[in-house]
Amino acid sequence: MINHQPYPYDTGTEQLLVIGIDVGTTHSGVSYALLEPGKVPRIQPLTRFSGQREETDKSKIRSVVCYDQDGDVIAACSKPDPEHMWSEIEDARRAECFKLHLRPRPTRLAAEKRPQLEKIWPSLEPAEDEAENNIPPGIARVGEGKVKGSRGERDGTKEEDPSDISSRKVVEPQPLNKRKVPRLVADDFKTPVRVFTDFLQYHFKSAKEYITETEKFLDPTFTWSAIERNTYFVLTHPNGWERKQQSQMRDAAVAAGLVNSSTAAHRIAFVTEGEAGLHFCLDKNPELRQNRGDLLVVDCGGGTINISAYSQTENGGFKEIVSPDCSFHGQKAEQLANWSISGLRQGSILVTSRAQDDFTERFKDSQFGFNDVVEVTARAFDKPEGVKCMFHDPADRPCFAEFGCLRDNDRKYGISGGKFKVEGMSSVRNSLRWRRDLSGF
Repeated sequence: MINHQPYPYDTGTEQLLVIGIDVGTTHSGVSYALLEPGKVPRIQPLTRFSGQREETDKSKIRSVVCYDQDGDVIAACSKPDPEHMWSEIEDARRAECFKLHLRPRPTRLAAEKRPQLEKIWPSLEPAEDEAENNIPPGIARVGEGKVKGSRGERDGTKEEDPSDISSRKVVEPQPLNKRKVPRLVADDFKTPVRVFTDFLQYHFKSAKEYITETEKFLDPTFTWSAIERNTYFVLTHPNGWERKQQSQMRDAAVAAGLVNSSTAAHRIAFVTEGEAGLHFCLDKNPELRQNRGDLLVVDCGGGTINISAYSQTENGGFKEIVSPDCSFHGQKAEQLANWSISGLRQGSILVTSRAQDDFTERFKDSQFGFNDVVEVTARAFDKPEGVKCMFHDPADRPCFAEFGCLRDNDRKYGISGGKFKVEGMSSVRNSLRWRRDLSGF
């Protein structure tokens, strides 16, 4: 049962601090609230993260961690476009979309989606119910990513895989070759849980800095040391994640220094993204509480689409219509049951991935058809000011994807001044493929 009515904190005599950390597939955010006896808590988002010089109007950062060749964190991406930081770093490695790889293993991952996810984590582990012969060619097993210092390179037993683009020396065309694209992190370099730990550590450092500075301005007597022992954490995860995934996240929080192992059980709480989405909707539209009908919450994220269904109770609370032990008859009801407790792994990153496939095919015979150049193009497509976010209607005027500089030209392929035109229907094709899994609902 969920109630959404702000009320004064009256369950204790001490001041408490609650920090919410939402590590998403593509973007993440942090918020906090000081619980003072007799006062209604006020939720504050972090608008400046460690490494940022000044506050912004945005409360999200990209879920990307950059490492050097020794596995030390170079930077977490607190800036929208951090590629310039990598250009001078030799053998830099980047980790992104790592949260997807903590997913429950029994959940079958559709074969057509595996190549898309393989682009962002080369050694994608097969689900427990997926046979070896169901894995498409070119999908590396755990530990097979060819990275500096891996066993295959040290003992010379590993043959070069022609499908492994990270192992090939690619001659990049000028001037795009001045933009180094760090190789992706693989399991034999950093596990997804280890990356999750590093990213939590960065968020915690940012939260401590921001909260101390902000609250000290309001109350000069505020100190972090005084509130630290009364600090609690709320971590989000997709619908359908189980105790195993929560345990991994809890262990990562302990390793990141958020809490110690003896207090982790009662100082860390978890909330599903579906339930968090319901609270968000009720906060933004209080009139929803006046309606006595059912409520369907659809959270279209970067990696997953969480669909949750709730009904309002007589006392104004909300209860989940579909729970893991519910039994429904009919295909659509069963579909809702599966989606609401599991979440579709069909987020917006797959739109970008499919666009990258289109760019690969479009420029395959040009000087811009190299894998790393196509990746730069896909990143430009994915930026907040890029084509994916600007696209609204296929009938609108075409969009132009920027990926290079004024010296990048190829009239045959429609490239002029580092830009090329993306027709409306070309954009919508990738979006429609992304929406197709929702059409039966």
